[in-house]
Amino acid sequence: MARSPKITWNGNNINRIKSFKYLGIHVDNRLNWLEHISKQGEKAIKMQQNLKRISDGNWGISQIYRRTLYKSVIERMLAHGSSAWCLNPTCKMKMKLSSI
Repeated sequence: MARSPKITWNGNNINRIKSFKYLGIHVDNRLNWLEHISKQGEKAIKMQQNLKRISDGNWGISQIYRRTLYKSVIERMLAHGSSAWCLNPTCKMKMKLSSI
């Protein structure tokens, strides 16, 4: 396996990274966007669980409002940046999105 080149700037080594976040979009070194979908999915699941936690029981918000919140918050969060990362979705991307 070949080593990646060493890059320096003003005498400082620049380390290679596998992914970074820019404007809320996770960009990985393969540009396959699976890391972005995974991170956004984790975030969406946490938000959905928090929404469920505050709306359970006898006093929570109704099903209609929960669906509206889901459509307006969680789906939008998953679609963030999709004009860049979802031009030609792969089977893995489709499976990951449907599993979320």
